[in-house]
Amino acid sequence: MEDVLKKLNEEENTYKLSMLLEKIAQGEIEDCSPIIKFLNDKRPAVRHSAIEALRACKSPAAENALIKVITESQDEYDLIYANAVLSKIGTNKAVPHLINLLEHHKGDVKCSALWALKEIGDASLLPSFLEALQDRSANVKGYAMLGIDRHGNETAIKPVIERIKTMLKRKRTIESDDLILALGFLIRFEEDNEEIHKLFDWIKSKKWDFLFDMEKEWIIKNIN
Repeated sequence: MEDVLKKLNEEENTYKLSMLLEKIAQGEIEDCSPIIKFLNDKRPAVRHSAIEALRACKSPAAENALIKVITESQDEYDLIYANAVLSKIGTNKAVPHLINLLEHHKGDVKCSALWALKEIGDASLLPSFLEALQDRSANVKGYAMLGIDRHGNETAIKPVIERIKTMLKRKRTIESDDLILALGFLIRFEEDNEEIHKLFDWIKSKKWDFLFDMEKEWIIKNIN
């Protein structure tokens, strides 16, 4: 890997430089300083490959560099790539900066931040996931539900029920795992919870024709 790192200083071709950085991303290094300087490269392909390469470095310097990216870059793809790597090597230090990105105007940036928060966060982030469940974007809602599924507790029951009712107001045209994920979350708390039982009965008696085949199969298998 040292030979590859040395070549970074010698290579100027965008494609070859990106390939070297991508190779580094597949390994493991201790010193990420040879990579960090490329985070400010004018070429997007080089920047993004450099961000990816930081996943090979578990040092605090790598996380600090990624936090700098997500707090300073105006490029949505820089943010998305950095969030993806933070989901692998990030710590609690990155959490407040990722939460700030939930206010970003681009849905894909929000989704990538929610994914990272799900991966490196804990139950203390549940309020952030619940707030994101109210976002206008269906994709953002889906990623918020992933966080709720991972870190949620009884306080998320009512918001999840409301989300399911909203999803089933009308027939949908695009299949996703969102409904099954939400139902799977509720199953954990269904014992002695009348509101959840009523929801399940409502779906089976009133909304059965609104379900996709995979959802019907899942409900038949998992909900009595």
